[in-house]
Amino acid sequence: MVFRMLRLWSTALFRQDEKPAPERVEGIEAQLRRCQKQLDAMGTMARIGGWEFELATSRVTWTREVYRIYGLDPAVRPTIELALSAYLPESLTLLTAARKKAHDHGVPYDLTLPIVTAQGQRRWVRNIGMTEQVNGVVERVVGAFQDVTEQHEAQARLARAIRGTQDGIWELDIATHQVWLSPRFRELLGYALTELPDGLDVFGQLLHAEDRKRFEDNLRAHLEDGRPFDLELRLRRRDDQYHWFRARASATAESITGQTTLAGSIRDIEDERQAALALRAATEAADEANRAKSEFLANMSHEIRTPMNGVLGMTELLLDTRLEPTQRQFAETLRSSARSLLTILNDILDFSKIEAGKLSLERVPFEVRGCIGDVARMMSIQAAAKGLRFVSSIDAAVPERVMGDPHRLRQVLLNLCGNAVKFTSSGDVVLEVRLLGVQGGRSLLSFEVRDTGIGMGSDTISRLFQPFTQADASTTRHYGGTGLGLSIVRRLVELMDGEVVVSSAPGTGSSFTVTLAFDAAAVAPAESHAESATRSSLAGGPLRSLVGASVLIVEDNPVNREVARRILERLGFQVSLAPDGRAALDVCAARHFDLILMDVQMPVMDGLTATRELRKRETRGLRTPIVALTASAMSGELSRCLAAGMDGLLTKPLEVERLREVLERHVAQRSGEPTDVE
Repeated sequence: MVFRMLRLWSTALFRQDEKPAPERVEGIEAQLRRCQKQLDAMGTMARIGGWEFELATSRVTWTREVYRIYGLDPAVRPTIELALSAYLPESLTLLTAARKKAHDHGVPYDLTLPIVTAQGQRRWVRNIGMTEQVNGVVERVVGAFQDVTEQHEAQARLARAIRGTQDGIWELDIATHQVWLSPRFRELLGYALTELPDGLDVFGQLLHAEDRKRFEDNLRAHLEDGRPFDLELRLRRRDDQYHWFRARASATAESITGQTTLAGSIRDIEDERQAALALRAATEAADEANRAKSEFLANMSHEIRTPMNGVLGMTELLLDTRLEPTQRQFAETLRSSARSLLTILNDILDFSKIEAGKLSLERVPFEVRGCIGDVARMMSIQAAAKGLRFVSSIDAAVPERVMGDPHRLRQVLLNLCGNAVKFTSSGDVVLEVRLLGVQGGRSLLSFEVRDTGIGMGSDTISRLFQPFTQADASTTRHYGGTGLGLSIVRRLVELMDGEVVVSSAPGTGSSFTVTLAFDAAAVAPAESHAESATRSSLAGGPLRSLVGASVLIVEDNPVNREVARRILERLGFQVSLAPDGRAALDVCAARHFDLILMDVQMPVMDGLTATRELRKRETRGLRTPIVALTASAMSGELSRCLAAGMDGLLTKPLEVERLREVLERHVAQRSGEPTDVE
C-alpha cells in the first residue's frame, strides 16, 4: 500500500545509480520524508490510517492516524502484539480468522470491530487488509485503519429507534421500484431476515390488487402536489393471508443525480381494523336497538295514552255531572290515580328522550310570574289536600319576561314542589324566586323550594339524582314514585346550562335550589280589562265567542272520539266525527270545518297522509286549521306533523285547559300559522 509505493519508488531511484552521492541520498531521503508527511496529513484529514506487517522480519509500520486511533504516542515502537492487545477477545477471534483466510487463500478482509484505546475508551474501527505475495509466497500484509465510531453509533441509534417504533421501515427507488426493507418490515410480513431480499418490488408483488390503484394515485399526488402519502393497504404475508397496514412516507430527490427515493414505514393495523369493524357493528346494533327502543316507546306511549285519554276524559266528564259525595270521592280517586300513572309514563318517556339525546328545549319569551303562578295554583291544591300551606314568593327585582323554555321550567318546579309536598306531613312548602344578578344582559335567577318534611342524610343526598334511586327504597315504601323525577330535574337543568343544589338534614326538612340564567325578553303590552275578563272566563263553561263553530274529530278509537265529542260540545262547538283519514276526506269534501282535530296513527289512512291530501284539495285563501292528536310523546313528532301541513299538536290524554287554548288560537284568530307543541 502506501509503504509499498514509497519503497518501490526509492528502490527505482537507487537502481539508476548504484553508488549515489551522499548529497543525492540526502535529497532522496528528504523527498521520502516529505511524502511520508503529506501522506500522514492526508490520512489524518481523511481519518484513515495505513499499516504494514512484514512476515519475515515481523516489522510493523503505522501512519500517524493509526497512532491517534489507538491513543498511542508516535514515539512508541509499533508491534503486532501491541496492535492486537487493543481488541476484545471476541473481536480478536474474528480478526485472527479473517487474517488466516487472507493468508491461506489471498482473500482480502474488511471488518468493523470494537477496540479499547490506551486511555480505556471503546472505539469502533474498520480494519481492511490484504496480502502481498512474491513468487506465490506471502511477504507482507498491508491495510487501512479507520475510526468509524460516530457512524457506528449513529447506525446503532437508528437501528434502536427503528426497533422501538415497532414499524417496518422501507425505502423505494421511484425509477427502479426496488425496495430496501428493515428487519422489522420482514418480521411484520412473517418472513425471516434472509427470505425477503432487498431490491424486491414488494409493493408490486405483495400489494393487494384492489389497493394498487390507490397506492399509485397517492404516490402520484405526493410527488406532484406534495400531498401527504398516508394510506391503508393490504400486503400478502408469508402465509398467503392479506393483512392491513398503514403506510406513510415522504419523497426526497438527490440534487445531483436527480434520483428520487420514497422513504417510509408500515404499521400492522389488522387488529385495529378488526376492532373498528367490531365497533361499527356494535354501534350499528346499538343504533338499531335505540331505534327499536324508540319505536317501542312510541308504540307503548300510544297504547297507554290512548286508553288513558278515555279514563281521564270520562272521569272529567263524570266529575262535571251531579254526583253523590261517595260517588264524587270515587271519581276523584280514579282521576288522581290516572294522573299518577300518567306522571310515571311521562317520567319514563322523558328519561328515555334525555338518554337518547333527543330532548330539545324551546326558546320563547314567557312571563316568569305567570309560570310561577301556574305552579302555585296546581301545588296549592295538592298541599291543601294534606293540610299543608303552599307559599310562593317572587322578588320584585325578577324581570317580567325572559327567553327560555317555560314548559321545562314548569316541569322542574312541579317535580321539586311535588316531592316537597309528598315528603312533608305538616308545616309549609315554599317556592321562592330571587334575582341573583345581571351580567351581559342575562338575569341569573334562583328558584328555591323549601319544606318542613322528613329531610335526608348525606348518604341519601349523594345518590339522590341518580336514575331509579329513591330516598325511600325499603320494602315498606310509603311514598312511591319511579325514582326518575330528580334525575330528570338534574338533566333538564343541565340542558338549560344551570345547576341544582340540595341542602337537607334528617328531621329538619330539605331545600332544593335551581340556578338558571335567562336572556331578557321584550315586555308584552298590558292586556285590557276586557281581554283579562275573557281569558279568565276560559277556566270553565262554553267559549261564548266560539259557540256554534264546527269541529271535525278524526279518531279511530271510539272511546277517545266520545271523550273529545262531549268536551267540545260542552264548550259550545258543533262536532262531527270520522273514524279514519279516508273517512275524513269524504266528510271534508261535503262541507267546510272551522277546525280539524286529526289523530296521527289510524288504520285505513293515517292522519299525516290525510292532512297532506286535504292540503292539496284546498282552494287559495281557504285554509282549515288542522291540529294533531297523538298519543306519542317522542321528540320529532311535532316536526313530522308540521311537515305534513298540520298547524299544531295536542298530546293525549287531552287536557281541557290546553284544548281551550288551541281552540281559541286556531278557531277564533284563524291564524293558520304553525304553532309549538301544546
